[in-house]
Amino acid sequence: MEDLEKCFADITENDFSIASEKVFENYDTIEKVDELLNSSPEKHTMLLNNKEQHCYKGLIVGTLVKNPDINTVDSSYLKIIEDMASHIQENCAKLRALLQLS
Repeated sequence: MEDLEKCFADITENDFSIASEKVFENYDTIEKVDELLNSSPEKHTMLLNNKEQHCYKGLIVGTLVKNPDINTVDSSYLKIIEDMASHIQENCAKLRALLQLS
């Protein structure tokens, strides 16, 4: 059993290393990450677990790079979270206030 666990750990680490290298090769600037997250906010991205995290990170990155379409991006994320739990909507409102989004 111990050998099996070690083998699985090695595979997982190697797979992660290979995958992360590809991600960093393709998205090596914050502007490229902004494009990935915010060019189509409604589309799932391989880098995030769920839509809630996509919204938060997309707003943060879009603000950092001064995305000229940040208001449209913001509206898209608001639409995405409108049917989510109230605590998610509250957290998003706090983030939007922190980022000074209207």
